[in-house]
Amino acid sequence: MNQFKVEIEIFSGPLDLLLYLIERKNLDIYDIPIAKITGDYIEYLEKMNEMNLEISSSFILMASRLIRIKSKLLLPRTEEERMEGELEKKRLEEELIEYKKFKKIAEELKKRVKEREGVFSRQTPIIPEDEMLVEVSLFDLALVFKELIKRAKVEKSEIISEEITIEEKMETILNEIARKEKLKLTEILKQTIIDIIVTFLALLELIRMKKVKCFQEKNFGDIIILRGENA
Repeated sequence: MNQFKVEIEIFSGPLDLLLYLIERKNLDIYDIPIAKITGDYIEYLEKMNEMNLEISSSFILMASRLIRIKSKLLLPRTEEERMEGELEKKRLEEELIEYKKFKKIAEELKKRVKEREGVFSRQTPIIPEDEMLVEVSLFDLALVFKELIKRAKVEKSEIISEEITIEEKMETILNEIARKEKLKLTEILKQTIIDIIVTFLALLELIRMKKVKCFQEKNFGDIIILRGENA
């Protein structure tokens, strides 16, 4: 029973659970047997419930989605409903395929970060003792910028504005870091999609060159940029 609980805790969401069930039973992710996977998924949620484990609403919504697709495919009342079921099944398969790719990339990024942490010392940068900061992995940094892009406004002026280059943004970041002890991401970031993307690419290049390191205030705080080993 304890082993089962450990397995439950690793699932970040319903797609993660679905992918686990598909791979465990060696099912075809490109042609998921909906009846089979729906039964396995619901059985898993029932076991979670029996163990008094909290089940988030996203897992319940996925169960409803699977049941809806299953009913349209196996018990169609009209041809239109059957076609809708096929389309919904295809969308779910595409989501799972994309999630699997994303998960693989995330695992590779985390592996690289871990290897880097084992090779390079952390003598620099010096973090002020009164700051509670944690170093941000490349994966976590990508998630932060992904959310920033979602919230960014597309300004018409972006279309005719002067082109922003990665090199210019890198120089801006390095100049600001040389001028002050620490630099907050919000201090150099404009709320436009173009600037957010260019800033992200500039930071990735500076991290690769070990000229900066990125940290984050706990509880989803601002990204803090500090000098790296080669600054």
